[in-house]
Amino acid sequence: MMFCGCAGKVSFVAQPSAVPEKRITKTAVPPVTKPTDVLPIIKPDPWQYCASVIVSGSFPEKVSEIENEELRRRAQITFMIQDQETESSFIAERCMNGKLYICLINGVNNCAEKLDFTTEPNEAMQSYCADEAMEGAILGPLITGINSPYEWRCHEGSAQITAQIAEPDTDGYDKSIWCVIPEPES
Repeated sequence: MMFCGCAGKVSFVAQPSAVPEKRITKTAVPPVTKPTDVLPIIKPDPWQYCASVIVSGSFPEKVSEIENEELRRRAQITFMIQDQETESSFIAERCMNGKLYICLINGVNNCAEKLDFTTEPNEAMQSYCADEAMEGAILGPLITGINSPYEWRCHEGSAQITAQIAEPDTDGYDKSIWCVIPEPES
């Protein structure tokens, strides 16, 4: 068997994998792990539910499938979601301090995970900054992790924190991306 760029013969015997085969499925929402003690917000009155609990974990919901009409309308207004976009738009809901909070799920917002205040650079950061050409470069969330509250830069071959760019709320989530939705007036 010849491979492009190889000189001579290469023998290759395929071995069965010990790892089970993964099936790829197309999902519109990133997977969110729900702790077993976290229950979804009870419908149809999420405000009443949140008033009765101190805290609940984050869980995703398609905007078009929000059972409470008032919450669906407020989510659309808060995140400027057009009627034709409700089928492809997702929010996360959770309760905190008796109030209802929502977060728009997209490629930038990390609604599912709490902020990670680790101040040691990970392996990807160190590898990236080892390249001299990266001196002074700001490391993006694909390298630092989407839940890092810090701005990281390459400095003298190492990744260093240069600023804190996100603040945690009471539960440790990025408070800048979670919006409280006040209870409708009767």
